[in-house]
Amino acid sequence: MLPTHIKLNSDGDRGFFIDLRTGELYKLNNSGLRILQCLQAGTPMDQISDIIAAEFDVDKSRAAEDVNYFLERINALETLQ
Repeated sequence: MLPTHIKLNSDGDRGFFIDLRTGELYKLNNSGLRILQCLQAGTPMDQISDIIAAEFDVDKSRAAEDVNYFLERINALETLQ
């Protein structure tokens, strides 16, 4: 789940999220948007990589690496904490 201070918005396959604590706005590409949509929906972490692999037609190991990298970068911003 996303923290309550994160507001996710999308316009087609692109999106952004706002950290309501700081007012910071972060743009997302289509895969980043999908990862956060999965988190928002409560999708288990081990299933997110499978979803990304299927929807973006990439190898599951590559999808797992990309999802982990994306989440590490987001966590470095301290927005998901």
